[in-house]
Amino acid sequence: MTEVTIGNGRATSFWSDNWSGEPLRKRWPLLYEVSRRKNRTVADAINGDHWLMDLRGRISLPLLADFVALRQVVLDCDIDPDSEDSFRWKSDNQYFCPLCRCNLETPAHLFAECPWARQVWERTALLFHCPAIGAPDGDDRALSWAVTTLEASDKRAASLIILVAWEIWRERNRRVFCNKELTVSGLSHLIADEAYSWVLAGARHLVRRE
Repeated sequence: MTEVTIGNGRATSFWSDNWSGEPLRKRWPLLYEVSRRKNRTVADAINGDHWLMDLRGRISLPLLADFVALRQVVLDCDIDPDSEDSFRWKSDNQYFCPLCRCNLETPAHLFAECPWARQVWERTALLFHCPAIGAPDGDDRALSWAVTTLEASDKRAASLIILVAWEIWRERNRRVFCNKELTVSGLSHLIADEAYSWVLAGARHLVRRE
């Protein structure tokens, strides 16, 4: 389960993310059903009362109580334009990492410390002949540093870091929400397939040049 603390609201889904104790689409499913736009961020929905315009003309008497309750949640939301949204990840197995099932789940563990994730980093580094993306140094902040540093000198490695981190996150969600899982080998080959799709979409720098 992902909990969100709202900063500027730009990275958080208004209806789907857990920024108010429970995703709004689960708390008020009938309002979610009649909303014209279901993919707004919190910032987009609240600024200019776009969430209200999405519901205009669709609030029947049975929905009035839900609408009033939602309006109060919106009024209580404090957006800070100078800070980013923060995400805290919890799993249903008492906060343990769903990948290795051995350690508490934190961003640093999930992306950099987890033994299972580290195997994915190492396997992908071998597949792409790119040692620069080998297992991180045990701190998720190292990923951001690596991307920033490598963008100037090694755009290919920087893109691969982003891709691997994204696929690890997707695998984590696959296990938590869908009760399905891939092996290290399976995820590594999925990453390779996704990289090929990126190349077809124009990311030619991912192709290894001798």
